Amino acid sequence: MKTRIFIFCLAILIFLTPMSLSAEVVTYDFDEIEVIYAAEFMVNITGCEENWFTDLAGKDNSVSVLYGIVSLTNSTDIIRDEFIKVTGAEGAERFLLTSAHYDYYEDGVTLKAAKSFFWSAKRIVGTDIVKDFTLPIISLTLYRDFNLDSSLRAISVYPSNDGMTASEEFWRATIPEGTIPVDLSTLYYYGDPSDISL
Repeated sequence: MKTRIFIFCLAILIFLTPMSLSAEVVTYDFDEIEVIYAAEFMVNITGCEENWFTDLAGKDNSVSVLYGIVSLTNSTDIIRDEFIKVTGAEGAERFLLTSAHYDYYEDGVTLKAAKSFFWSAKRIVGTDIVKDFTLPIISLTLYRDFNLDSSLRAISVYPSNDGMTASEEFWRATIPEGTIPVDLSTLYYYGDPSDISL
């Protein structure tokens, strides 16, 4: 029962918050959104450089992050995508996956690490996917490390006010300076954290 309530509330929080749209947007309509996997955790931003995370947090020292996988359905297509939503005292931002990279253990099957890149140029608005490249574009890179048993070992996030530069940094082997580790004791999730079958 607790899990069902969590997923129901999650869907409301992610998809039903009204957003204003700027010019030159491309919209893809979907009739239904189903949450396949969802995780919620807190990010402590004490001592972090100023960016859109600190703007959202306001006077608070943390922001809440919702991450997961959704199934988007219309009359002709079913698409699986990753979403992320960051909420603070001053508001919220919601993005869809733009790029992803996965590393595996020697067996070639067990996921070792995953990084996902999100930016404001690709969002969920209601039940629509909206692509809007109006500047400025902000971004968030999510890093996840896994143990051999597929359990999560570590999570970290990298927020940037320059999404275009961050998209180039995403493909580098090194983790950018300013990446923030997540306290896993704040993590609550539904589903399989190693499910990347998009």
